[in-house]
Amino acid sequence: MKRNLASLAALSMVLLATLLVAAGPIQAQSGTPRVQVFTGTVNDNAEVVLYNLRGLPAGHTLYAYAQATSGGLDTYLGLGTSGFARVLREDDDSGGNYNAALSYTIVEAGDYQLAVTRYDETTAGGFRLLIGLDEPAILNGRGTPTGAPFAVEGGTAARSAIPLNGMGINFTDCSVLEERPQLSGPEETLETRFFILHYTRSGADAVTSQYAAAVAAIIDSVWKREINEFGWPAPPADCGEGGDTRYDVYLIDTLADGTMLGYTEPQALLGDNPATSATEGWASYSYLAIENDFDNDPDALALMRATLAHEFHHAIQFGYDLNDIGGQWYYEATATWMETQVFPEEEDASPYVGDLFATPDLCVGSTPADGRYDMRVYAEWLLIDSLARDYGRRAVQRLWELIVDHEGMASFYALAEELGTTPQQIIQRYAIRNLLRDYALADNFNARVRVESLVEGPGEVRPRQSGVQPLAVDYVLVTQPGIYTFEIYPPNLRLVGVGVIPKTAEAHVYTLGQRATLNTMPYPYTYLLVLNPDTFEDNAACPTVDWRLTVRDGRGQTLVGNPKRWPAPHFAPTR
Repeated sequence: MKRNLASLAALSMVLLATLLVAAGPIQAQSGTPRVQVFTGTVNDNAEVVLYNLRGLPAGHTLYAYAQATSGGLDTYLGLGTSGFARVLREDDDSGGNYNAALSYTIVEAGDYQLAVTRYDETTAGGFRLLIGLDEPAILNGRGTPTGAPFAVEGGTAARSAIPLNGMGINFTDCSVLEERPQLSGPEETLETRFFILHYTRSGADAVTSQYAAAVAAIIDSVWKREINEFGWPAPPADCGEGGDTRYDVYLIDTLADGTMLGYTEPQALLGDNPATSATEGWASYSYLAIENDFDNDPDALALMRATLAHEFHHAIQFGYDLNDIGGQWYYEATATWMETQVFPEEEDASPYVGDLFATPDLCVGSTPADGRYDMRVYAEWLLIDSLARDYGRRAVQRLWELIVDHEGMASFYALAEELGTTPQQIIQRYAIRNLLRDYALADNFNARVRVESLVEGPGEVRPRQSGVQPLAVDYVLVTQPGIYTFEIYPPNLRLVGVGVIPKTAEAHVYTLGQRATLNTMPYPYTYLLVLNPDTFEDNAACPTVDWRLTVRDGRGQTLVGNPKRWPAPHFAPTR
């Protein structure tokens, strides 16, 4: 997962829908190159084009390159044993642009299958396929047919019939090592107890020895905080790609594209991570790459600290589950929250908050379809923080242990049950905190929650922009104080009243349910929270519930009482 420079302007890294895969040449064994060229088409009628690879010899390296030639096809390659009983390699973009490339050193002599398909169903078109033995130039799209043929076309298949996981990452027995970044100059290393730092002093990736030493000291401090002090498990050991099994950090020019501060890249699945108390099936080892100089920022070390705290937590997460289906928000929300825990004075999490506060009525994990507020999932570190404040840091780690056995929101719901609460109660407290800006870092927030509508007296109130999705809220401001009976429709929605007294830096919170009478006159500011208590499974398809609020004169009616008191020292009025 990547972290982007855009965070400096209220953006950070772009959430990856799929994880990046680095596939490069594995050292070829000696042998006469054998190269074949094929052409084909991938579309709705031929989602996968298969090639049977016969009698591949052990110790030799297979290379494949699928080049998109027409129709906007985004090629995807998969290599498996015969019949795809076992997937060995996958790749999406290692060939550059929409082209895929992979390599694999044959461990067992025998028959194999290669699949050419598309990244997703939105693309289709023609391709040119290069397949070769012991010819690494194929990975760059170069190769001339030569030698005895070993591959034949094997027909087509539906994508669902081929067990590709969509990430290009497969289980390993460490018999084949994964590729690592190639530095722009001679590689040097700096070793600590837990890490091997890889850097160079020449070319685009160049750093000074002093800078490398600073990074090494910072990443060691991150380990001590996240693992030794906070109690998270160490990330899984790799197969020795960087020299031994210590965790590898690479200093490279990640800002060459202008946005990326760093990234953590999972490489191979190990199944279970022995460092955890859970039994995983999808734990993966990884490496971390970090910008080599942060020369765009006046406080490079501060930004580096925040980035390392964030990215290293991804390495820990991959030790639980490589890619939780439907729960990608867990990764970014937790890693961003970890910045605030490891380096609270140098965190880079606060700039994201505006994206969340602008869209409080979207369900957890949502990314607005219009492309705005696309850092929202990073801002959901506030939900992780709210959870930790109510139930302790251990609750966050327990969430990740549950992610091992559940997918998507099921982990969150299971955690709520274990904690003796409900998802609705967790979200309600979170929504109140957001309104009051009840966070230690609130002074760094350049945002306030969006008010959806106004109560200006008796009448009917409706959303000005949109309704409210499951486990989300709309905020309504009472601009004309009075005694009102509030009733919300449809009846499954719930109301919460929050009266704020800035002079005493406190707020009173009332549970109103579907209908209640509240005296708003004692409060300089009164807000109603319209809460949708419905749960959901898929945050990409959360229904929006339209609502209407009926406001009546409530004089003579029984008033709701027994408010809960909340601190409000960071409250800032919003309308």
